[in-house]
Amino acid sequence: MVGQRLLLLVALLASLVVLGVWDNRHQAERVLEQGYDTTGRITGAQFQRKMPLAVDGWRPRLVEQELSVDLQWPGRDGKEHTHRKVPVSESFARTIVSGDQVRLVPVALKALDDDSVPVIVADAAQRTASLRTWMTMSGYAALAAWAAFASVTLLFARARQRRGIAGM
Repeated sequence: MVGQRLLLLVALLASLVVLGVWDNRHQAERVLEQGYDTTGRITGAQFQRKMPLAVDGWRPRLVEQELSVDLQWPGRDGKEHTHRKVPVSESFARTIVSGDQVRLVPVALKALDDDSVPVIVADAAQRTASLRTWMTMSGYAALAAWAAFASVTLLFARARQRRGIAGM
């Protein structure tokens, strides 16, 4: 019974990761298509190893990378915009991290003036590839966990049925 519940938990979590990664990919593609070009500035960074989530308003967002940065940029609406915990790929992180220090440098962005996560232009291809890999791997993990959960549930149901028939 514990194994069955554990498989259910793994299946649910892997399914949530698939949904989170799909949403991140969809939002990034939307920003790349509809966003405007601007120059932003990195204002901070966080390692996301222990807490791979960010909360934007009421909606949590999966941060699938180890490093995320805080960005600030001038919007088309004339306001200064900021966004915290924008994931960056490992290859881009190597260009801005020196030891434990993050260089607070200007970066080219694609952004929208809504609550969308801006996309760093120099990191767009690597992030898209990373999201594709995460979606594939978490999809396989979810599929395997759901299949294992269904198999174990059927085996337990058959065993209970046999005990019920044998007990008559």
